[in-house]
Amino acid sequence: MIAVVVAESRELTRAGFCTVLAKSRRCRLAGEADDALSLMTVVRGREAQVVLLDAALLRRHGILLIDQVFARSRRNSPRIMVTSTPGDEDLVLDAVCAGAAGSVSKDVEVGELIEGIIQVAGGKLRLPQWAVRRLVAAHRCGVLPVGDPAPALTRLTPRETQVVRLVAAGRSNADIAQILVVSESTVKTHLHRAMRKLDVSSRSEMVIFAYRNGLTGPLSATD
Repeated sequence: MIAVVVAESRELTRAGFCTVLAKSRRCRLAGEADDALSLMTVVRGREAQVVLLDAALLRRHGILLIDQVFARSRRNSPRIMVTSTPGDEDLVLDAVCAGAAGSVSKDVEVGELIEGIIQVAGGKLRLPQWAVRRLVAAHRCGVLPVGDPAPALTRLTPRETQVVRLVAAGRSNADIAQILVVSESTVKTHLHRAMRKLDVSSRSEMVIFAYRNGLTGPLSATD
């Protein structure tokens, strides 16, 4: 079972998350905290795979709180998923830049919360659509730096690379089919193969991967 720490400043919300985890067959509650100090104590004393981190704590203590969580963990650093409310968009963006694995709304459905925890624990990036749009905009403005290309890029064929870049540009499967003069089913095949090779599980995660690895420049005929 996935060990989860709930770091939430509001008692009622924290109790709700803890109840959900207590009833889950895939996750278990590894600890809870209501402020930064108690969170440091929990992550230092227990092995957590995922931390549900209240955006309000980031606002109160700063984004460096994420680094502190990583530094205080006993062995492997836990994956951090920020729990947010409307108005937390900038905090979520900063948190992802600092190493958080994603974000989930505090009013999310139970099934979606558990699925998000499972994906994040498995090394995936879990972001709502609005967060993807903000990250894409930040990349375009140069706010988020592009890192060194990931080795997984070498596994893509030229056509799969084209498809990934077009997806990152916001094109639909129908648009891509028209641009590449192929059928939509062919586009879907290329897309699924690319997702498997890049180890991403959603279109949103592919967009973020593309931006972080410099796959957003002009397309060429042989790209």
